[in-house]
Amino acid sequence: MPAYLTGLVLRKNNEDYIGNAGVYKSGGSILSQGIGVIVSDIPVPGSSNTNASIDGDYWAVPINDGVVAGFRYLPYNPAVGGVNAVPLPQAFAVFRVSLNFPGGYDYMYVLGTVAQYNTASGGGAALPLIPPVNVSPCQTLCNQQNNAVGLYFGNVGIPNQSLGQNFYPYGFFNGVVLPAAAVAGYATPALLLTFLNTAVTGWAAVGTWTLSADNKTAIVTQAAGPGTDVLCAQIVIINQSA
Repeated sequence: MPAYLTGLVLRKNNEDYIGNAGVYKSGGSILSQGIGVIVSDIPVPGSSNTNASIDGDYWAVPINDGVVAGFRYLPYNPAVGGVNAVPLPQAFAVFRVSLNFPGGYDYMYVLGTVAQYNTASGGGAALPLIPPVNVSPCQTLCNQQNNAVGLYFGNVGIPNQSLGQNFYPYGFFNGVVLPAAAVAGYATPALLLTFLNTAVTGWAAVGTWTLSADNKTAIVTQAAGPGTDVLCAQIVIINQSA
């Protein structure tokens, strides 16, 4: 049995590991980076040089107010409700492990479940190291355009593009995942805009999309919005050849 495992740690004690490292592409999947840090010293209970214990399964729920600033950790029992008990669409499973040592105490939240941890501790499949792509900034569409009744709008930033890079949008609208973009993304802002305004993609259900004059912002405007819709969306850059 190994004394330590490699895993993706989201928090150690009071320190959150979250940044803005964009995304990368692996095959047909778009994978987020910047959430968590890979460490190779996650202790295993019962090994000769650790005094570790497992504190259970948790949902990592993004603290989200225009940017993802960290996570709240809500305990849950996989035997009761399972994945149907996810409190928010952007939440994902982590577990907490504690380590007691002379004169101190550490704890960390690690990507995965207790079951996956037990499997890895026994020499089986390794812990997951790739966080979900579904974590994206949220905004309530409650600002009115020129104070016009019902004309609520929201803004989504468009990153700078270099040669060989495409735009890729993803997100949720009122807790429902928005349909996936083309795997290869979109080579120009105009092609991105066409996707956002195509009814069959579902993004058009949010409202009518336009671009700012400098192509740095995608603006969605609702003809008669309620002022309570929540859009969680991000536009990122991927490599065309990835």
